Amino acid sequence: MEARTRMSNTSPTLGTPSVAAQPLPATRATSDAPAPVRTGHCQCGRISYQVTGVPDDPHLCSCVHETRISGGPAVLWVGFPLDSLIWTGPGGEPKWYATYPTLRRGFCPNCGTHLVSVADGSSMVMVTGFSLTDQSGIEPLGHSHRENAPPWMHITLAPGPIILMSDPRVAAIPVADCGEPLIDVRGTLLVDDRKADTTGSYAHLRRGVLDRLVHAQSLLPNGLRLLHVEGYRPPDLQRRYFEEYADELRAANPAWSDDQVHEAASRYVSPPEIAPHSAGAAVDLTLVDADGTELDMGTRVNASPEESDGACYTDADSISHQARTNRSLLVSALSVAGLINYRTEWWHWSYGDRYWALMTNQPAALYGPRPLR
Repeated sequence: MEARTRMSNTSPTLGTPSVAAQPLPATRATSDAPAPVRTGHCQCGRISYQVTGVPDDPHLCSCVHETRISGGPAVLWVGFPLDSLIWTGPGGEPKWYATYPTLRRGFCPNCGTHLVSVADGSSMVMVTGFSLTDQSGIEPLGHSHRENAPPWMHITLAPGPIILMSDPRVAAIPVADCGEPLIDVRGTLLVDDRKADTTGSYAHLRRGVLDRLVHAQSLLPNGLRLLHVEGYRPPDLQRRYFEEYADELRAANPAWSDDQVHEAASRYVSPPEIAPHSAGAAVDLTLVDADGTELDMGTRVNASPEESDGACYTDADSISHQARTNRSLLVSALSVAGLINYRTEWWHWSYGDRYWALMTNQPAALYGPRPLR
């Protein structure tokens, strides 16, 4: 009879010092539709598993841990809910090894196949893409630590066209607000005052977003920190930002229709009716070094497409190698922590809003627009 054991909540004995975990809330929107089930196994078949749910954040990784373990230039990772993981093979659970103080990896002790990776406190398990029996519909949307890839490795990823905030599919996502409070992030994150307001709105985020930012910061290289620039934005202020930018575009392009102006404006400012900032779900941020100096990210935070000649787009080709490396560090940490980037703005990340729900195939948003108090 096959062994069927769920992922143990007890940490195995690891060969690296333990650190305080940064737990992530497991709140997820629910749906009546049956969740898809996938299976996977090691080379010899002793360790096999089952995961349930929509594949999340499929990406290649070329960090030094992946290349050393795999013996290759990159590993394909795919995320699933940790609580859906079931070990189904005769060998039960894999052996565990920590390649990083907050990260443990499971492998088959018989054939050595690398199967899964779990970060301390995370609600997700990452499985190696090619250990899955069925890989249909799974294509990498990014390549983390690609600066470590060998110079002969040339991979072109096709993430597809950017979905703008004005896309009708975003507004069509229902909101099932989970009621999480807005939390003042000052004292938890380093906060810049360039967007400061008299009420302190800019320094507030939903609890789930803040928890994920704390987790992302723990994944950054030593000496680097996140710099929070703007979080919650009152709906009236969001509307003013949108209308002012739309007026600029209309004046510069008098032949454009109202629909063209609305779509172009949404590249840079979210339409007020679906704005993630007004839900406390979005944050504008950047990276700073140990002295608090902002890293070169290719443009300033909040540089418009016109001002930056498109360099504000996360995957812009026109930025320097150093800026691209710095953006890669930011993207890697925030993506692993479960946030989604709006790819026209390298600094804009969100979790729990309608855009996040659309991009991660969730049936509903966790956060909707709300007043600060």
